[in-house]
Amino acid sequence: MKSNLNSVLLTAAGMSLLAMSASAQQTMQTAQPERINGTAKHAGIYHVATGTWTRTNGATANAGPDIVYNNTADGIYWTGELHESGAEWVDEGQLPGASSPFGANKECYSINGMDIYYGTSSMPGTLTMDVNWYDAYDPCTNPNEANTCINWAGASTGIDLPENQGSGFGFWIMSIDLAGVEVEMNADGAPCLPLYDANVDWDSFGWGAVAIGGNMGWIVAGDPDWTPAVTSGANLEIGGTGTYYDASAAVSCNIDPTLGHTGLNTQDAWRVVEPASGAGIGGGCYWYGGYANVLGCGGLGPNNSFASQYVRIHASDVAGAACDTSPDLQFSAPGNAHCGTNTSGQPSGPARMSYARDASGATVGTLQVVDGPDGEFGYVLVANSLGSGIVISNGILYLTPPFGRYSPGTAANEGPSMNSIGAFGPDGVLANLVGNGDALGNGFVVPLLKTSTLGTGNYAPGDTVAFSLWFRCGTVSNFSDAVQVQFR
Repeated sequence: MKSNLNSVLLTAAGMSLLAMSASAQQTMQTAQPERINGTAKHAGIYHVATGTWTRTNGATANAGPDIVYNNTADGIYWTGELHESGAEWVDEGQLPGASSPFGANKECYSINGMDIYYGTSSMPGTLTMDVNWYDAYDPCTNPNEANTCINWAGASTGIDLPENQGSGFGFWIMSIDLAGVEVEMNADGAPCLPLYDANVDWDSFGWGAVAIGGNMGWIVAGDPDWTPAVTSGANLEIGGTGTYYDASAAVSCNIDPTLGHTGLNTQDAWRVVEPASGAGIGGGCYWYGGYANVLGCGGLGPNNSFASQYVRIHASDVAGAACDTSPDLQFSAPGNAHCGTNTSGQPSGPARMSYARDASGATVGTLQVVDGPDGEFGYVLVANSLGSGIVISNGILYLTPPFGRYSPGTAANEGPSMNSIGAFGPDGVLANLVGNGDALGNGFVVPLLKTSTLGTGNYAPGDTVAFSLWFRCGTVSNFSDAVQVQFR
């Protein structure tokens, strides 16, 4: 297994990923699937680049030729209309790479289309959808929270969705043409942990659908007992069929072999990320109580649906497509232990920084620093990338010059939001002193405006930014570790 993080961080990343997976299972919430109570209609093809429709009977989207993920088996249950406006529902699977055992011949894809199946009662002209693409995603985690490594590959926005008439439900199958606005995605969880690792946490990708302007629900698909597994597990629970690289696999139960497939390494779970307004199903990790289809094909006995959303994803086979090579989130090695100790038995350092992105895009995100010395003050430094470490005073600065400062002096010249000045409390947490912290008054909410040393104007999606905290240690200086993020 290769990684562009150093060996210390790779070990920590592996431990964190395993811990997060266990946590997701322990905190699983159960949702109740519903039988589909209508007939699916084919909406046609929506072309995202032009905002137009092709509704000609029998028309096909100019997508592919690869089908890199195919989760379309079953289709008799749906989530109910629980996907409320502004919430992101994130599902996972695996894009096969050249290093995996699935016969792929590339590590990078240009995603150019997808087919979806959903239900809604929303009024006409009210419902659209955005899709976030994550080529590295630990199943059932929140992509907006600090994580060992989640990589956002891009977004498909403003997708027009057919509705119903505000009463009763309409069920729609539609194709989404991404030609001209393709998204480049790495396979097997790259770039965070490149190449195939035989671990769903490290090899998975994610796609997060955000309903806008109305409510909807997803048709539940995927059934590991209905389609042969590509790789074996204790109960043949790991595998998938129907990708371009496994197109010949037969399916049972008289399912149409062009439709009935289970996505490669799809898991029995999905994540709900609530909008700021809350409401709806509530955030967290969901399933349907465990998979127990002992007879398959909707026969007698337990018949719980597999908790994955119906989707087929197409990609171009152009070799060497440009993929993102920088993870969204990286951490430097720990800094030096700081001066002094904290009260209340708290750790005494080194001070550690974490990051959580702002899903709205109104700011870069929020930084937090913990394990600092009680009573000492500090402010955030910014650069374009992490560095190997520069010894300064009593600390190590893991940023590459030039640096910017979110200090009182910067704020005097560039605006009050540029001031991150704070002080550590007895609990070792950095409290913000000027009203630029989180809802609890801690850390620093990073504004979009660049510091003058790094350029002019605002940060834009795709920009890489690195942060560290300078803080006073009596008569000397120290630094926290550093975090590098890709703003989106």
